[in-house]
Amino acid sequence: MKKMFAVSFALVLLAGCYSDDQYAAVQDAYRRSENRNREFMKRSAELELNIDRLNQEKTALKLEIARREEILKTYRTHLEWARLIPGSEVSSEGSLILRGDIVFLPGSHELTPQGKAALDEVARVISAESHKISSVRIDGHSDAAPIRKTRDKYDSNMHLSFMRAYEVYKHLEEKSRIDPAKLSIAAFGPNRPRSADAGENRRVEILVLHSE
Repeated sequence: MKKMFAVSFALVLLAGCYSDDQYAAVQDAYRRSENRNREFMKRSAELELNIDRLNQEKTALKLEIARREEILKTYRTHLEWARLIPGSEVSSEGSLILRGDIVFLPGSHELTPQGKAALDEVARVISAESHKISSVRIDGHSDAAPIRKTRDKYDSNMHLSFMRAYEVYKHLEEKSRIDPAKLSIAAFGPNRPRSADAGENRRVEILVLHSE
C-alpha cells in the first residue's frame, strides 16, 4: 500500500513537471509495468501448482514402483516353490496355485497324500522365510458344476471352496512356524474361473507377501 501511494504521489509530482503527452507516456509505462507484474505473479502461481502436481505424481510413481517390485519378488519366490511342489504353478498375479484334483479327494476338502506332501513343502519354505513374511492369504476356488454326491456335507460350491481353503490354513498353521496372525483365508466358489477347463478352476491359491 505504501509502495502504491509512493508511486501515485510520484506521478502527481511528475504531472507538474511534464507536458500532457509526457505525463500520459509515463502513465502508460506504469500501466504496462503493472500488467507485466500481474502476469508474472499469475505465471508464478501456475508454476507452483505444476510443481505440486509433479511432486504428487512423483510420489504416486514411487509407490507404484514399490508395488510392482513387491509383486515381482513374490512371483519369483512362488516360481521357485512351484519347481519344488508337484502339480503346482504360478499365476500371472504371483499366487502359488495348487490344483484341487491333486490336493483334495474328489468333491471333498479332505487332503490326499500328495496334497499333504505338497503343503508340507509349502510349510517348510514358509517356515524358512517366516521372518521375512508379512502375510499369507489362502484363496479357495471351485468349478461351477452343482454338488451332488457330497451335498450332505457342502450346500454349495462356495461352501466347498471355503472348507478347502480352511483345510490348507489348518495344515500350514500346524506344520509351519509362521505366526497364525499372518494367515488369512478367502472363498470365491466358482466366481473367479481361470479358464473353460473345470479342472483348472478347482484350485487353492496361496499368496505370500514379504515385508522386506
